[in-house]
Amino acid sequence: MNEKFKVVNNYDYLTKDFIAEGQNGICYKYNDQVFKKFKNKPMFLFFLKALSNINSNSLILPQEFIYLNEYNSKNILGYLMKYVDGSKLNNLPDLINIKELFNNIDLLEKEIKELTIEYGLLLKDVHIDNIIYTNNNEIKIIDNDNDVLNPNDEAYDNYRYNMKELGLTLLPAFITNKNISNNISKLYDECIINAKAKPSIVLNESILELEKFTGNNINTLHDYNESMKLIRK
Repeated sequence: MNEKFKVVNNYDYLTKDFIAEGQNGICYKYNDQVFKKFKNKPMFLFFLKALSNINSNSLILPQEFIYLNEYNSKNILGYLMKYVDGSKLNNLPDLINIKELFNNIDLLEKEIKELTIEYGLLLKDVHIDNIIYTNNNEIKIIDNDNDVLNPNDEAYDNYRYNMKELGLTLLPAFITNKNISNNISKLYDECIINAKAKPSIVLNESILELEKFTGNNINTLHDYNESMKLIRK
C-alpha cells in the first residue's frame, strides 16, 4: 500500500482558514484542498491510508498525510483532501432541479457499486451533512474517516449494506411522508429495511406519485416540498 505523505516542522500555514470542527477533527481550507487535523488518532487509520489509494469521483478521500517532525504514526497530524464547493443536502437552494438531483443520486449509487465490488467498500459514517451537492451538480460524500474495506466479504451483501445506509440517510431528508401512495410506502421500506430498492428509485418514483397526486409538473426542490406538504394535510 503506497502512502503519499509530507513531514513538516510547522503546520501553521495549513490552519489559517477555519472551515468546521467535528467530533474527530478540525477542517481548514488550504488553497484548493482541505486540511483535516485529527483530534485523536483515528481508529481506522489503516483503512484511511488504503482509501487514499482509491480513485473516486464521488467520495472525497485522503490525498496526502501530514506528519510533524518525523514520519512516525505517533506524529500524524491529519491529511489533505480535495476541497468541494457546494451546498449540503440539508441546506439546498429551493430552485435546484429536483429531477437532476435524484438522477445524480443514481450516478452516485453506480460508483459506490463499482467501489464495493472492487474494494469491498463499506460506508460507515454517511450523514445528510456529509453529502454535498456541488455547483457543478455533482454529489460528493465527504468525511469518510470511518469507511472500511472488506474485499473478502460477499460483494452483494456489501452493496446491499451500502444502499441501505444511503437510503436511511437520503429518504427521510426528502420524503417527509412516505404515505404518498402504497407504492412509495412499500419501496421506502424495501430500501431501508433490506435494500431491495435503491434510494434513487424511491426518490424518482416519489416525484411521479406527487405529480399524479397534485396534477402539477414538479421541477424544483420548492415544487417537490410544497407538493409533499399537501400529502400531510
